[in-house]
Amino acid sequence: MAQEPPSKAHLPFPIPNFGNAFVELSALTTFIGSSVAESLILGNEGGAGVAWAAMSAFGLMDIVKTCVGAASPGWLRTVIGARSENTDVAVGLEVSSSQRGRGALKRGKLTDLEHKIRWEEIYAFDKLTSRGLAGLPDDKPQNPVAPDKTTLRDSQAHTARRNIEKPSEHIDMTPDVYSYSVNPFYPPHDPWFQIPILLLSLAKVGEGLVLWRLGGTIGIITLIPWAYFFLVACIIEAREVIVARGPPVLDGEIDIIVGQFPNMTQIAESPPRTRVIIGAPRNPRKTIWWKAAWALGALICPLVTGFTYLSLAQQTNEIVMLWLMFQALWLVGRMLVHHYAESPREAMAPRLLYKRSWETLPGIFRNRVVNLLVAVSRYMISVHPRRENAYRDNVSSALELRKVIVETPTILNYPLSHPNDLLQPYHKLQVDIEIHAVIGDPTLVSAVWLANVPGLTFEDMYDTCILCLKLPPSGTTCRYATIPSVRFFSGVSVSEPSAFDEETNQPLDTTPQFLPKGQLRDTPSTWWCLIPAGERRWLIVKHAVESPVLGKHSAELVSDDRVTAILSRGHLLVSIAHVNDLKFALGNSRKARETLTEIFS
Repeated sequence: MAQEPPSKAHLPFPIPNFGNAFVELSALTTFIGSSVAESLILGNEGGAGVAWAAMSAFGLMDIVKTCVGAASPGWLRTVIGARSENTDVAVGLEVSSSQRGRGALKRGKLTDLEHKIRWEEIYAFDKLTSRGLAGLPDDKPQNPVAPDKTTLRDSQAHTARRNIEKPSEHIDMTPDVYSYSVNPFYPPHDPWFQIPILLLSLAKVGEGLVLWRLGGTIGIITLIPWAYFFLVACIIEAREVIVARGPPVLDGEIDIIVGQFPNMTQIAESPPRTRVIIGAPRNPRKTIWWKAAWALGALICPLVTGFTYLSLAQQTNEIVMLWLMFQALWLVGRMLVHHYAESPREAMAPRLLYKRSWETLPGIFRNRVVNLLVAVSRYMISVHPRRENAYRDNVSSALELRKVIVETPTILNYPLSHPNDLLQPYHKLQVDIEIHAVIGDPTLVSAVWLANVPGLTFEDMYDTCILCLKLPPSGTTCRYATIPSVRFFSGVSVSEPSAFDEETNQPLDTTPQFLPKGQLRDTPSTWWCLIPAGERRWLIVKHAVESPVLGKHSAELVSDDRVTAILSRGHLLVSIAHVNDLKFALGNSRKARETLTEIFS
């Protein structure tokens, strides 16, 4: 009589005949308990949870999707459909400047400070960060208070002042900065729960030994995902023990701006205040080590799953049933671990945030706020309706901004060599000027938005700028000064014939077109820079967007009436129609200059 081989299992109950149902079986088992496995594999329940996530083959394929999503950049996670609520809670969703490919300006040589500034668009905060922001006061937006008189005295044209006068006392032109109270960032670690539960997962080895003795290679294959994530869990637990024994981290390395980002649809009546959070915690699970662990796990799990079901197809029904029983047992254990584990993302109570006075804020914190200002400015350039190429020559680093704002004196009007010369109605007077630096509207709108200056929106700041100009020589010295000015983007090429009759000083008979601000154009465009040059006088500098703005230019000296005559015809394809519109933009440029002075002071 033939005998069965000793490795064949005999179970004390009837065994169903699975036949060729392994395709349906694999599809069913890999998604059972997937939500629990997803939460555990993301480390939401600590290192022990990571090990228990891979204990059961049930839900293993959902672990693959979760690992891919957690290890991928934010934009890729969304594109491939790997984004889920759990991944957003664990690692957040952001797009960094380097991944976006549009954040940094394309300049010839970057300063050391530029290399250190990295901004991120945040679409979803991770739980650790969002709980750290829960301590912000819920201030209701207040109606803006328009400044009474912020017009600055213009002293003698040849005398440059180092600092602009401070604005009215009731207008605060400094950012609202908050920092955390002296409490440790990370939640208390509970090794008395994590370590025993982690060691309890070693029971998986018993499953492998039993299946290896009865079914051969299936016993080894089923251990591979657990063994990998058990190693990852041990490293996580060791790190947690080291962090818990070390000194508390009181100052995080992340600085955050919380507010409604400026845009063309911004309403000036009741804007929510912008707040700056200094020293927010960096989520440990956003480090490269975690991403590498998830990425490798995403490669291991599908391979092991395929080999597992190929091996099961060659086993007897008794072995398959035994394997299913083990997976069901580990599934129950996984759910119990998920239920009883204290989630680190829930264990940390919101930390107290308190507002810091700008006058008493340490210099290192002020520099970090300036870095945030530069980051916002770069982002504004990357999404600006005028497009990035139009701002390639603009000041784009904190070091350059400080040099222009702090070290360069400010005047309100360009000093003409012959200030007493009268403008003739039909006489064109050319003035040679040299532009040393440009601070464009993206930086200015970022400054007033960050400082919560009332009544100034993206649209109000659209045609503002600050120019750093080389002044006419006075004796043997050459000086530079910054002048708040106006700059708009004309939809007419600089080489196109003017629709203005020079002899009659009247515009030609053309159909007026006044285009709203923020409208994209594919036509050749020209920058018009209008620099105040005294009472009712302006210097007009025109240059193509492709040509450099820095360097020497020939400017035309014009009067208010002539500016209105040029603008009112509507042939420049801009929204400005009168010199009063220019003066309004000029006033906003001066307010932005005051704001930058306050921030850098």
